Amino acid sequence: MIKKNIIGLIIVTLLLLTACGAGGSKGASSSEKSQGVSDKEIIVGQIGAQSGAYGVYDAVRQGLQSYFNYVNEEGGVNGRKIKLIAYDDKFEAKTTVQNAKRLEENDKVFALVGNVGTIQTMAIVPYLEQRNLPLIGLTSGSKVLFNPPNPNIFGNVVNYTVEIDILVDYLIKEKGVKKIFVSYLNNDAGKETLDGIARALERYPDVKVVGEGPHLPTDTDFTAIAQKVKESNPDVVVMGSGPSTTANLKKELHKIGLQDVLYAASSTGGDDPNLFKLVGEDVWSGTISTTSIPSPEVSKDPEMKDFVDQYKKDFPKSSTSGFAMWGWAMGQIFVEAVKRSGEELTRENLKKQLETLDNWEGSLYPAITYTPDSHYGNTTIYITEAKDGAIVPVTKPITYDVKEKTIKYSE
Repeated sequence: MIKKNIIGLIIVTLLLLTACGAGGSKGASSSEKSQGVSDKEIIVGQIGAQSGAYGVYDAVRQGLQSYFNYVNEEGGVNGRKIKLIAYDDKFEAKTTVQNAKRLEENDKVFALVGNVGTIQTMAIVPYLEQRNLPLIGLTSGSKVLFNPPNPNIFGNVVNYTVEIDILVDYLIKEKGVKKIFVSYLNNDAGKETLDGIARALERYPDVKVVGEGPHLPTDTDFTAIAQKVKESNPDVVVMGSGPSTTANLKKELHKIGLQDVLYAASSTGGDDPNLFKLVGEDVWSGTISTTSIPSPEVSKDPEMKDFVDQYKKDFPKSSTSGFAMWGWAMGQIFVEAVKRSGEELTRENLKKQLETLDNWEGSLYPAITYTPDSHYGNTTIYITEAKDGAIVPVTKPITYDVKEKTIKYSE
């Protein structure tokens, strides 16, 4: 009997100690936190090409890391430092899936930030939903990821169809083009380039598409497509693709003597000065594209200096323009949502707080808006031209109104 009483007393004592420990542990009763979050640290993951044909996209990771370094040097977010774990998927979707599982199940990340690629992101959508894993910021504006909005995915690139519509509208009104040749990724996402052109041409019945050249993201030989361009005799070639394929087609056109044909590219393929290095300044000069973040040389954003100073310190051999700015801005969006989450730093609350961003101007992007009906985030672009080794805006901001579904040009 005494023995039983002693055992009972020990059990009660252990239960009391456990209860007291739980009540006294910082965060257990005063806050809610998810995997990857401690009192001193937030672990996030990033997946993108760091090597191979699409290695230029590694600038996104660099910009993201640089912003987290900047935040950490200032004391972190609500007292927590941010740790970034990034993996190279070489722009291969199967590797993206492997890396997502590794980050979630082995590295125990809180969220993914700044992933690269449409097809790569599509490959992990089921896993994001299965694990309730948020992805904030990615280099894609494809409607296959955002229409309808995915509760786990928050973008930062203008809808591809809208972007190409705006780009073609500019080419027709400002450059006087009448005949268009279009090359696009041969998949559902890439065909949005065709949708954008069709949308623009509804307003211009006398302008026609005179040729098409679909391609794969892995293609390196653009001889056949360049020959099709020559036979079509267009005023402009519109390219909806990534940087490597976009550069290779422009190089091939230049090689066969089509230097005078206008060349226009989506932001994912043309918004980075590294393209001057990939094909040569004489080849890339004159390319028309779009951007949402003007380069540091022409930007009027007072926060651009912080980016340049920190990025030069962290990656002194890399360009401060282009995709690095995208990564920095993606980090800014994530950090703002973490700040707004306060001590309730859970995945659900993070997503909830992202949808409170309404025309938020706290990043390098002109403004970010998320609503339950739209997770594109950024809706403003500039038309650009490649000049003297730089990507230079040649228009004022052009904005797509998500609610009214109309394009608005600045006066």
